[in-house]
Amino acid sequence: MTRARWPDGTLPGMTTVRRLGERDWATARAVRLDALADAPAAFGSSRAGEAAFEDEVWRSRVRGSAWFLAEDEGGPAGVVTGCAEPGARPAERALVGLWVAPDHRGRGVGDQLVAAVTEWARGEGADVLVLWVTGYNDAAHGLYRRQGFRPTGRRLPLLSNPTVDQEQWALRLG
Repeated sequence: MTRARWPDGTLPGMTTVRRLGERDWATARAVRLDALADAPAAFGSSRAGEAAFEDEVWRSRVRGSAWFLAEDEGGPAGVVTGCAEPGARPAERALVGLWVAPDHRGRGVGDQLVAAVTEWARGEGADVLVLWVTGYNDAAHGLYRRQGFRPTGRRLPLLSNPTVDQEQWALRLG
């Protein structure tokens, strides 16, 4: 027996990932603010700081990088961004701001989001994808290791809390 599918071909209860466009800036803002409220110690910025951004800043953020939203029929399940960071090598892209909603953790949503950014980076011609993760985030370490990322040995203090270390991880794409 086969399960009934939604008109778009997905299964009920299935989480899908889509790239956000500039017109989705309000969705990007809402989910990013949820992420900052849920896990303030995991990010280099604060909810209060980003909530104060003007609408045009959000439009520019979505226009200038690749935002991916995981969602199911219940709404947003997670978000991640891919970008070319200032000062990076031309063939390097970065995965930033990964967050999975608490009720979706442990269900493969993080893997789907990382895969979306990895595919995007390859399409951009990148040969390496880098990210920064706090040292205490064992769940994120497991996710990134499963996806093939490895620590580079570079460490920096987290901007939002300099007493917390973050470590750079990289995935070779070529």
